[in-house]
Amino acid sequence: MTSRDLIVLLAVWLATRPRMGVFGSGWSWPVPDIDAGGVRVPAIVSSGWTSKHPALDIMFHNAQEGYFAPEGVPVRAARAGKVWSTLLGRRGWSVVVDHGGGWKTWYQHLANVQVVPGQVVEAGEDLGKMGIDPLDQQQVRHLHFAVWQGGVGDGSSVDPTSGMQTWARSLWTP
Repeated sequence: MTSRDLIVLLAVWLATRPRMGVFGSGWSWPVPDIDAGGVRVPAIVSSGWTSKHPALDIMFHNAQEGYFAPEGVPVRAARAGKVWSTLLGRRGWSVVVDHGGGWKTWYQHLANVQVVPGQVVEAGEDLGKMGIDPLDQQQVRHLHFAVWQGGVGDGSSVDPTSGMQTWARSLWTP
């Protein structure tokens, strides 16, 4: 292998590798914080990204209720893009948004959707309402959220946790 071959191989690898934590600008949390009578209750990650659960579960937490999410919480586009798909499946409604450059986001366990495939959305625009996983015995309302880079579905999910620290947050009043 020549040095030119190594340079080409390195360039291809750099161009196609998942960019863990390198999201750039324009991202926002897919679940807004709640305005609870002047007290801001932040959306949090209740279950983190792992190889067996390559997505995040997002909801809220307080001392009185533990993990929870009130009815009607909007699920919002994490970045501007085009709705790639909507689907009602065994685990509730899901939406996939294509953000270009290989980035896609997946929102699952929605109670309903407010968008259609092909629709252009802005970051922070409502996609639907947070729901439950019908197959979950606990029936806890939450958002199952994945970020895909370079593909769709298995094998392309990246952990967005470190990047989310800089993502914009919005506020919702029930």
